[in-house]
Amino acid sequence: MIRDDSQDDDNVKKAITGAARIYAKAASIKAGLYLRGVIRPTRLSRPVISIGNLTVGGTGKTPAAIAVAKLLKDMGRNPAILSRGYGGTLQKRGGLVSDGNLVRLSPGEAGDEPCLMALALPSVPVAVGRNRAANGAFCINKLGSDVILLDDGFQHLTLYRDINIVLADAERPFGNGRTLPRGPLREPACEIERADALVLSRALPYSPAPEIWPSGRPCFRACHRPTGFLEHEFLNAPGPVSETRPMLPLSFLKGKRVAAFSGIADNAGFFDTVAELGGKIVLRRGFDDHHPYTADELKGLFADARKLGADLVVTTEKDAVRIAEIPGGFPPLLALCVEFSFYGEALFAEWLKKSLETLEDR
Repeated sequence: MIRDDSQDDDNVKKAITGAARIYAKAASIKAGLYLRGVIRPTRLSRPVISIGNLTVGGTGKTPAAIAVAKLLKDMGRNPAILSRGYGGTLQKRGGLVSDGNLVRLSPGEAGDEPCLMALALPSVPVAVGRNRAANGAFCINKLGSDVILLDDGFQHLTLYRDINIVLADAERPFGNGRTLPRGPLREPACEIERADALVLSRALPYSPAPEIWPSGRPCFRACHRPTGFLEHEFLNAPGPVSETRPMLPLSFLKGKRVAAFSGIADNAGFFDTVAELGGKIVLRRGFDDHHPYTADELKGLFADARKLGADLVVTTEKDAVRIAEIPGGFPPLLALCVEFSFYGEALFAEWLKKSLETLEDR
């Protein structure tokens, strides 16, 4: 009997489509229960700003959270960041990653992104764990935080947010428009209406807002801008949070033979950036997002880089944070630093400031 593989393919597609519909319905029901007050979220005594998205990965939530925290510091605020701590062993139990002066936890414990935020933000506490309400109360009551940033918080409905910011990729804000597992959406695209403001990432100054975005609500644009390179030693966690980190200029890469590797949502984009900065890529390796590098993997990668005559090994900040030790000797490891840069940053800062002042005047 000849097996009809096409029938199997059709059955798989039907199963995935059915699962996506169930997922979308469940997400909408959950959001509706909170919206109608059937389930009441926990409120904190200070304002909560959520930064999140509708899709899985790739919109730049971590650099956006860093950028917003810096703006809040410039306003004279004392923000703290709450993260789930994806990939860390303390994701369930929770813990204080940084009190603003010292990074206390490793990426293995806290996750790579919380450690990256902690190292980039002097005097800004960072905490991880599923119970974000308890972590927020701790930062407010024990560390003097007067505003809470909820990293990747759009779907974390158990904690009340006073300001809801959603990020979306300017070119494909909703991917293929389908929910998991048929597409990248965590919930139906119409749930974007819960947001107070939209920020289009990887945008041009006049990238159009999606048609579904409610008119009258603010839409800001931002891009990911490379700023320079850090040597690996300045991205070690645990360790002190430095006010100044010596950064090599972007021009440092020009004309050099480079071995590039990354484990992020958009590896191809990272490799393109390295090439655009003038690096001659002799080796490129992409891994899954949040990939836990082993000593043998790194030893092999650096050995291959030497064989190919690489002058440098380059990776992302997020990857560099996950690497506790690098194989000794040549070539050195550099991390490309990227910042979330708003077009018209003053307009976004003014909107944020007025939104907070309105909350406090109530």
